Amino acid sequence: MEIKEKISKLTDVNGYKWTYEIKMLLKRKDLWKNCIYENMYYYQIDMLDHKDKEKIKKELIKEKEIEEKKELYDKLDKELSISNKDKIERKKSESKCLAIIGLSLSERYIPIIRDETSAFKAWKNLIKEITLTNKSTKLSLKCKFYDAKMNEKESLIGYLDRIVNLCDKLSEIGCKTDEQEICYKILSSITEKYKPITLSCLMLPEEDLKVNQLRQSFSLEKQGKHEVKTKEVLNTTTTNKKKFNNNPNNKERLCYKCGIKGHIAPECKAPDWKVEKYKKQRSEEKANENKDNNKKKEKTSNIENDEEKEEVIALNITTNKTKSKGWYIDSGCTQHMTNDLNKLSKITETKIKVSGPIKEESETVNKQGNCKINCKKDDGTITIIELKDVLYVDNIRRNLISVKNLCNAGVKIDSLKGRNSKPILKAS
Repeated sequence: MEIKEKISKLTDVNGYKWTYEIKMLLKRKDLWKNCIYENMYYYQIDMLDHKDKEKIKKELIKEKEIEEKKELYDKLDKELSISNKDKIERKKSESKCLAIIGLSLSERYIPIIRDETSAFKAWKNLIKEITLTNKSTKLSLKCKFYDAKMNEKESLIGYLDRIVNLCDKLSEIGCKTDEQEICYKILSSITEKYKPITLSCLMLPEEDLKVNQLRQSFSLEKQGKHEVKTKEVLNTTTTNKKKFNNNPNNKERLCYKCGIKGHIAPECKAPDWKVEKYKKQRSEEKANENKDNNKKKEKTSNIENDEEKEEVIALNITTNKTKSKGWYIDSGCTQHMTNDLNKLSKITETKIKVSGPIKEESETVNKQGNCKINCKKDDGTITIIELKDVLYVDNIRRNLISVKNLCNAGVKIDSLKGRNSKPILKAS
């Protein structure tokens, strides 16, 4: 029979379990003697059952000088028939034992045995540390065990599992909890609505009060609640069905599963193929509706979706073959425009589409630049104004000044009147 030798590494919570596993592994490999005997002489004395066993042990324990110890060891070698070969084997087994222990530790415990050359001392140090850790862990787990209470949203089975899990952790560090104590703890700390279960369990003979018995009682309680809920759902469905049948308007309603009138979806008995067919039909109808809506949006939109388009400029004037050299202020125009390329300076390439309200077609403008115009003031003096980013549009009839662009440039418009009024514009 093949036996797996892999064991879990020592941590702060599995000390009790780890000591048992490592002990069994070392015994199987005949290395456990290295952990319980400081040297081979103690082992040989116990194995041979020497008549002066206790006396020799006392001699070994005494602090002596090196020469005295050497004489004692030579004497014991003869009495116990210990050869050099036995000493070599002892050293080899010592190294193997120490290696197995070291490889089964987590990082926290490695410094404790890092400098040790004896498996006996390494084991002694580990047991001391495990005992201290187990005490603090035991106190923490015991506090959680006695302070535990069932939450309002927690199920009976969930609470039982939580308490049992705490007891399992205590067992791993060598602190076993009596099963009846676990049961009394659970029954005394469940919520008030489950007190009848507590009373029924306390009526059992004390020897029958086990965790499995509690689990069974809790499962029956859960099953009973589920049955009550199922009955409530069935009663609600029946009531809804009666209300639906008694209402004459409901006979004209469509079932959203199969599309047939006269019943509701929970009562639908249509085959799967019919349900799938109705689903496809509905999805096709929705797709057609979306197409129609998109077409309407396209007709009402004056903006073209072009890959090369950067901006669409609206004109508020119709085009004409006769061109004017004058400038006109247009409140509907969104950009300055000119029909004379010679008026522009600092010309740059651009790609902007322009369109008007009457002429639906749009055209692409490729050039723009700055333009200087002469403006006459009320006192007769001439002021030169420079318009920036003026588009060159060849087929427009008039040169246009955009009110929007003037406002964006910080010009304040005081008044804007009709054709027969003078002045047309006052700005500052």
